[in-house]
Amino acid sequence: MTYQIQDQFKQAMRRLAANVSLVSCNANNRRTAITATAICSLTVEPPSLVACINQKASVHPGLSIDDHYCVNLLKQGQEEISNVFGGITKSDDKFAFGEWDKDAEGVPYLSDAQANVFCSVHNIIDFSSHSIIIGHVLRVQLNEIGAPLVYFNGGYL
Repeated sequence: MTYQIQDQFKQAMRRLAANVSLVSCNANNRRTAITATAICSLTVEPPSLVACINQKASVHPGLSIDDHYCVNLLKQGQEEISNVFGGITKSDDKFAFGEWDKDAEGVPYLSDAQANVFCSVHNIIDFSSHSIIIGHVLRVQLNEIGAPLVYFNGGYL
């Protein structure tokens, strides 16, 4: 019975369209990033957002209280970089894909994303295999507006 509910839940969530982002940080002086769709705004006052990150993900060790990270909002045409950081496309140097820069804190960010939301970790709530990261927004960089990269039912729209 449980397996059936889990399978049905996975199928239902595939039908929930989501914008694609890259969560990037500098973990122990090592750039790392992952593709994520479980990102949403939390409050405007104070500006904050939520990111749900698998505890086995490469960025997870770099996300502890007060650590800095960036949520890079992807646009159409950035499917390849999404696939690279999502593990679909294998690469020895993932940061060779895209236009990367770093901020004063050393946090890598994708300079050609639609927007970059720079955050510090305010709270972490562990739940099963994932952590719910509550980020305090420090600053936002808005770039050229483009159509968002959206993931739906196992593919990009």
